[in-house]
Amino acid sequence: MICLTADVHHFLGTPGQLMYKDSESKLAKKYLEIAKKYNLKVTLFITGKAFKEDKEDIKKILNFSNMEIGGHTWSAFRPIWIHKIFKLLTGSVYGPCFYQKSDIRKTLFIIEEKTGARPVSWRTHAYESDENTLKILEREGIKIVSDELSVTDYWPKKMNSSDVISLPINVMPDHEHVYYGPERRMRKQMNLKKVDVFTNKAYSIDRYFDIIKSQIVKINKAGGVATLLLHPQCMWLSDKFRTFEKICRFIAENGYETIWCREAPRYVGDMK
Repeated sequence: MICLTADVHHFLGTPGQLMYKDSESKLAKKYLEIAKKYNLKVTLFITGKAFKEDKEDIKKILNFSNMEIGGHTWSAFRPIWIHKIFKLLTGSVYGPCFYQKSDIRKTLFIIEEKTGARPVSWRTHAYESDENTLKILEREGIKIVSDELSVTDYWPKKMNSSDVISLPINVMPDHEHVYYGPERRMRKQMNLKKVDVFTNKAYSIDRYFDIIKSQIVKINKAGGVATLLLHPQCMWLSDKFRTFEKICRFIAENGYETIWCREAPRYVGDMK
């Protein structure tokens, strides 16, 4: 079982975004086209501001039948200085409850307004949710949160004292571990990133492909749900989606079924 996910942002002015002229939403359209070619389902976690700033590009992806949309905060913690203050004062980058509540509601509202459906899946930008985030998300009708990185959790699981399901990202994500730009520049950038549960290393896109293939096979042999995070931006910058198509082909040729995040509750408790 495969859950293929992607994060899509409005313009943040990040080094990666400055390497190409299109919006992430426009890249997401090509991403979805490739996934659809192989009959794969995709969950896109999209920032609320993308629906406001990239209207025409967003419209073009809304007709894809292989897509689920989840929330990804309103502004991806911009402006950064405000969230640095939040971290200093509250210990949370996302901020105090009143701010989080407003941010989440605004994000869910615009997605529902533009798509006609209220999201039930959520990924906090940079995985920076906290106990307050989860309580607010549950009250707002979110059923699945995919904020956890794990090398050992192969199945979705119920969170403590909550009906919200955690869907761990258990296949090494691309953003932290792929050189997706000029290699010297990216090596310097990657070396500044914090270590996660997978590794403190980054790889060429070819090596990355080999690594995640073995992880996908291992999780599926155990009967679990292999949850991938492959960003349209990273897949485009690394080699213009060539490896992303190879990943999609690998999934299809091995007969792995794909699910949306919203389907994850069906697989809670599958661990033997």
